[in-house]
Amino acid sequence: MAEEYHGVKYRVPEGALTRKAIFTTTNKPVIRAIKKIGKDLSERGIVPGTTGNISMRVPGGFIITATASNLSSLSDDDLIMVYDFDFGSNSLIRAEGLKKPSSETPLHWKLYASRKDVNAIIHVHDPALITEKIAEKLKLPITEKELSYGTTETAEAVSTILADKGNAAIIKGHGIVVVANTIEECADRVITLHRRAVSALKQQ
Repeated sequence: MAEEYHGVKYRVPEGALTRKAIFTTTNKPVIRAIKKIGKDLSERGIVPGTTGNISMRVPGGFIITATASNLSSLSDDDLIMVYDFDFGSNSLIRAEGLKKPSSETPLHWKLYASRKDVNAIIHVHDPALITEKIAEKLKLPITEKELSYGTTETAEAVSTILADKGNAAIIKGHGIVVVANTIEECADRVITLHRRAVSALKQQ
């Protein structure tokens, strides 16, 4: 069972988040792509409520969905530009946006830092993709234990699992993290894994 959401766990020092819209000519295609993918995944029943987060690497950092945003109906204000994050102290260093970035910002930061081939990340709390049994059936790596959302421990665990160029990992009892070179490829992987998991569950 996924842990109840109680806000972000990373630190936001004064001045770290500049409250301004990031919908610029440069960012427009990225924001539109994330909004489109969020809606598509929600319509397929893969993203319950206000869970899940999506990001794309851009020059200087990455754009990520805001904390507690609804992926089915993202507005331009729900996208945040993250420039810098201090993993050691779990602190946001520099970001721009009208809301706080996703509680899983440490996870996205760690994966982009360790995987230069990754340009898109999707993390969803798909109920079909959280158990050891499903991980075994789909031959997917899974964390050894259930981990809290938004922590550096979770980010480290997933980063370690995906260090060998893997493209998906299950956080036990929580959800799945999928990475890819493009957001379209990333979404396709999420959808494919969801379909396979649902099919496997029906056969039990």
